[in-house]
Amino acid sequence: MIKKTFISLCTASALLLGASCTPQEQPGGAVSVILSSGQPETRGAAEVADGSEIYMNNGDPDLILLLFNSEGTLVAKYPDSGSELMDSPTPSGSDLTVRITKTIGGDTLPGGEYTVYAIANTAGLWALTDGDETNISAGELSSSSITTQTQAEALYFSTLYPPTLGNGRLPLTAKTSLTVSEHGNGSAQLELKRCVAQVVVKLVNNYTKQLSLSNLSVTLRDLNASTGYLFPHNPDIPAGIVYADLVKEVSTVTLPDNTVAANEVYEFSSLAFPGAAPQGTYACDISFGVSQVGESTLTPTRNFSFTGLPVHNNKGQDITNLTRNQRLTITVTINQGQMLSFSFEVGEWTAKTETVTFD
Repeated sequence: MIKKTFISLCTASALLLGASCTPQEQPGGAVSVILSSGQPETRGAAEVADGSEIYMNNGDPDLILLLFNSEGTLVAKYPDSGSELMDSPTPSGSDLTVRITKTIGGDTLPGGEYTVYAIANTAGLWALTDGDETNISAGELSSSSITTQTQAEALYFSTLYPPTLGNGRLPLTAKTSLTVSEHGNGSAQLELKRCVAQVVVKLVNNYTKQLSLSNLSVTLRDLNASTGYLFPHNPDIPAGIVYADLVKEVSTVTLPDNTVAANEVYEFSSLAFPGAAPQGTYACDISFGVSQVGESTLTPTRNFSFTGLPVHNNKGQDITNLTRNQRLTITVTINQGQMLSFSFEVGEWTAKTETVTFD
């Protein structure tokens, strides 16, 4: 009886409205690109330098969108006269909406298959080179210099390595395919990721007294890749890449007693382009001297040196590569008794999920 009633209501509605009960696609004509970072309950203060958010300048995002058709031709972009940043909801580094109403030529965006590329925090981009060894600036990414998808795919960094943070902004990029219907409707999901990995070294003092270290040296063999792609690839390592050691040297370090001042550890970090260990696995060399324990000066300094430590996870498996948006954490813990212990952990660097919706 319920089924029959539904059919009767649907038929009556169709007669009255001149349409069936099947949802009908409405004419489009505008493309809404909705970007958001993280879940609302986990968002904190803006961390543009950490790549957690998109830099905003008086409400304007440091953002470039490139839309290529199935033939690989750039047909629309942001910023451009055919696109605009929507003011509702209020744009921020965590939430913003870009609407594309026209192609670069001023025509309505036709239905078909597309690929969308996103670049955020462009003021922090390192020097770029295309497949023809031509240098490309961040400003040229949104100008007429990039007109094809092939050009975008070929872009890689030509900076001195390891890369260092520029203008307080860590670049983020993503790309994905999407389908736009004949009415201009469609949707896609973009996971915006940092272009680099991060390596963090922590020294934790559980000796129960403050320690003074001298001549600290940490060397991560073959972990310093010479370049990386701007947009993600598979594999995500440009041809001709070479590797160097990632080295950190500090003459003196004071380690607070972590058993009293919890979480007060000595820490340093470096950015690194994605890469794979050329020898099949990474190795780590660490050396330092302990020159003072509490108020007592050690004469002579007690020296420690560890060479060829395998970089592996908590399951004892070798870490053989680093990917973009990934963090490798190396923790050196100084204890009484056994004195030293090492741990290695690799994982995601708090990814951002971006949503692109075509209405």
